[in-house]
Amino acid sequence: MLPGKRTLWGNERYIVFLSWPCSFMKNVTWTNGDTLLGWLCTKLVLERKTDAQPVQGCQSEAGSVYCLLSKGLKSSSKKRIGTGMRFWLVDGISRYEPHKYLKGYKRLTLGEEYLAEHFPTFPVMPGVLMLEALVQAGAWLIRASEDFAHSVIVLRQAKGIKYGNFVVPGNRLDLHVEVTTNPWPASGETVWLKATAQVNGQLTVSGRLGLSRYNLADSRPDGLELDSELRKLYRQQWRLLLGPTPLSPG
Repeated sequence: MLPGKRTLWGNERYIVFLSWPCSFMKNVTWTNGDTLLGWLCTKLVLERKTDAQPVQGCQSEAGSVYCLLSKGLKSSSKKRIGTGMRFWLVDGISRYEPHKYLKGYKRLTLGEEYLAEHFPTFPVMPGVLMLEALVQAGAWLIRASEDFAHSVIVLRQAKGIKYGNFVVPGNRLDLHVEVTTNPWPASGETVWLKATAQVNGQLTVSGRLGLSRYNLADSRPDGLELDSELRKLYRQQWRLLLGPTPLSPG
């Protein structure tokens, strides 16, 4: 079951999507009975009342819901989606084969905003963002495999996560995701991936990721327009990730 619409704070209403552990979400329960159990959520703003107060603790938009990156969307959609800090954690794709695997990378620079606090005298990429980079790589593999059939791809489960070395400014984080689900799952089913990230051949994070995908039109009547715009946005970003000379699959 997909997450449902919930009032999380004050009078604002959101659709939220599973992403990362966080204490403030411990007691949120979906209408289908599933408990979030401390998962941090990224958000897609659906409705905003005039007297609403900001949702404290849910402002981070790092996550697998690229809907939050409203650049390129029409102004009418921006009003519904909202804006704020945005994280694209895959800088390029070096190789991929639809339905099988994808290799990409993230170059960490000292200009990353979050490094100012993590940590002031010892800047390292947060472990949660290292894992998020793998989630985003997996999402790109799914999009490429399904010809961008779904506008939303989210992390459903993460298992066996192990961390190794730090990632510091100047490092290139190499990402590798490989599909382990066979046959390819139908829409609504979870796509399972084996995921690893390395710096200079040394492991930084690994684990198994379960990603779900769907369209906004599946649950709301006005979702068709947003789905179309988001697919267009992802196709544009996909071309940038492949570089000036597009890669051939394989």
